[in-house]
Amino acid sequence: MKSVSPGGTPIVGGVVALSVTGEGTLSEPRLVPTEIRDYAVHEARGDAAAWSRERMRDLSASFGTSFERDGSHLVLELDD
Repeated sequence: MKSVSPGGTPIVGGVVALSVTGEGTLSEPRLVPTEIRDYAVHEARGDAAAWSRERMRDLSASFGTSFERDGSHLVLELDD
């Protein structure tokens, strides 16, 4: 997560949304880039969203995990 400055720079990060099948199997972890500004969470856009996606990809690479982009989100495809 990006740090916030005393001047009010937004905090940037991401929320992971999980999809589950009717049988309870995890099907599609999805990273939704977010930023906190004006005391509320918003879906990140532009540079903030790009930073969040790049950061998640960088941190995940050492685990052999790679995400595919789907619009502004990142999706982790799971093996069956």
